[in-house]
Amino acid sequence: MTQSGICAASQLNTPESFAFAGLNNEVYLFSLFSGTVIQSFYAHDDQITAVMNKNQWLITCGLDSIIKVWDLNLGCSQGPTHTLYEHEEGILAADVHPSQDMMVTIDSDFQVMVREIENPDTLLCQFSP
Repeated sequence: MTQSGICAASQLNTPESFAFAGLNNEVYLFSLFSGTVIQSFYAHDDQITAVMNKNQWLITCGLDSIIKVWDLNLGCSQGPTHTLYEHEEGILAADVHPSQDMMVTIDSDFQVMVREIENPDTLLCQFSP
């Protein structure tokens, strides 16, 4: 595991599980209970800059300018349920709202996008600070 490095992490729905991204553009689902990686999958064509979790959704963003939404109930190896290409530059950071169904992303051109998690194709707003 140390070869790939850890560049992003997020706690999953159970206290003993979390997801993290390696510098090899893969996402790993790890169980503290068993001490093992329970699943890994290739997620992006460039470095992953954010891994977030909200309810059954795992959201990844990367320097490839892409947002991917994965349904943990379906299994991430099935591929993302949504792939979003609105950013023109690499995504530098992202976050999910603690109580609302929203996520925000910002790219290297300072374009901020806010969207629903349950329906990520819906862009709620876009602005540049």
